[in-house]
Amino acid sequence: LPQVAAGPPHRGGPRPPQRRGVPGLHARVPVLPGRDDHPAGPGAPRRAGPDDGRRGPPPDRLRRGGADGAVDRGLLGVQDLAARQHVRLARALFELTGRAYQAQVDLVTAGEAAPYEPLQLRVLTTQARATLVRAEQDAIAAWRVLAAAVGEPDLDVSAIDGSIACEVPDVPYEQAVERLNAVHTDIQMAQNLVRKQQTLVTLADRTPLPNLDLEVVVQRDHTFAPGTNTYDLLLGGDVPVLNRNQGNRIATRAELVKAGQQVSEGRLNLITDLAKTYGVYRANREVADSFKTEGLRDQVRASRGVYQRYLADPNRVSFNDVIVAQQTLASVLTQYLDILQSQWQSVVDLGELLQVEDLFQMGPLSPVAQMPSLE
Repeated sequence: LPQVAAGPPHRGGPRPPQRRGVPGLHARVPVLPGRDDHPAGPGAPRRAGPDDGRRGPPPDRLRRGGADGAVDRGLLGVQDLAARQHVRLARALFELTGRAYQAQVDLVTAGEAAPYEPLQLRVLTTQARATLVRAEQDAIAAWRVLAAAVGEPDLDVSAIDGSIACEVPDVPYEQAVERLNAVHTDIQMAQNLVRKQQTLVTLADRTPLPNLDLEVVVQRDHTFAPGTNTYDLLLGGDVPVLNRNQGNRIATRAELVKAGQQVSEGRLNLITDLAKTYGVYRANREVADSFKTEGLRDQVRASRGVYQRYLADPNRVSFNDVIVAQQTLASVLTQYLDILQSQWQSVVDLGELLQVEDLFQMGPLSPVAQMPSLE
């Protein structure tokens, strides 16, 4: 802004006392801003302050926090669905073992089976009961954790929509890499740091440039009669000779190079994490896909067939075959349920790395094999 004062012109320091009888007007206007008053237009650098870059979390960090929160709640939801499916499986196996035990007791009562045969089934029934109790408590714990995560810790236990055997997004690796490079906030923050250092380099280059000031002085001299008007026009500024800000200019350029390297380093680190996470995701997907055939239902049919064959011809099928078939069925179904949970765990991990808020939007959905009924 122009500096206006009455009196003769001066070039810094205390203003000299005005001479008596010489009133006047002194105006100083910077006509070419250099070091202090550079233009503040779009893209123009401004002087860096101690709080630059520290005015609260950037919008992309806030968005990342929202995505992470959604993914975390999704993971807890998957764990709740898996726990409920474990309960259903444990209850079905317990009821199946109980029915087999009671049928064997009836055979012993009718004199068609040895008295020791139901004893082994009773042990299996006790084990199935213990597995059911643990599964029920795990399901209650998973629900309470989910309720606390959504801010309702006192919410009553109830079923939620969905199934652990629902469709799973199929994400190609190239698409995951493309999204990682496009939207990941770590890369965006590193790129913002590069732009900030570029601004600081420009500021350091402009710092030695002086302000070119224009001074206009208008006076009326009454020291003689009849007096006269005088006009002064001064143009000048500081000329940097020794201090050309060379140290800061070199330092800011070094920081710019370092910031550019951090972008590449951050991208490589993220791709490394993606390679590991995607490998686990793809392995779980392929293992789950291997159950898309009728393998699960075939195992249920085989277990029932062995028991029916034992009832029809106990001389050809031993009771141990029945026990082995039932244990194999329980093992296969439990294994598949664990595979489904691991598959969704890897999907959630991949979604967290890609910073998505909706896991089902990562790619086309692929169906998975459903849990067979044991009725």
